[in-house]
Amino acid sequence: MTDFKVALAEFSARQAEREAKAQIELQHLKLAVIPALRQAGIAKVEIRFDGSGDSGAVEEIVCLDAADSALACPEKVLDPIPNDRPDEADLADPVLLPAALESLAYLALERHHP
Repeated sequence: MTDFKVALAEFSARQAEREAKAQIELQHLKLAVIPALRQAGIAKVEIRFDGSGDSGAVEEIVCLDAADSALACPEKVLDPIPNDRPDEADLADPVLLPAALESLAYLALERHHP
């Protein structure tokens, strides 16, 4: 039989690892996304999410300039997100700006609205 305290400690350790990894990814995305948005003249991004409970999805990403006029989100290639496996560092895939914005949205939702 599994000791409840051991199981709880293992769960807490896994949660802490997951949180640390999400924090690293969040910081990397911010450092990659914000300069790319500024370079494209994008002052604000609205990400529309539809869902409740355990399901949902990003429905639309709208980029706006300082005058709130819609701009196309550029398909700019960002640096790959580092992974936690140094032996696979060269295997990380580059990320396009729209996908990075979507990832930021999901990370924010997970962090603030679990």
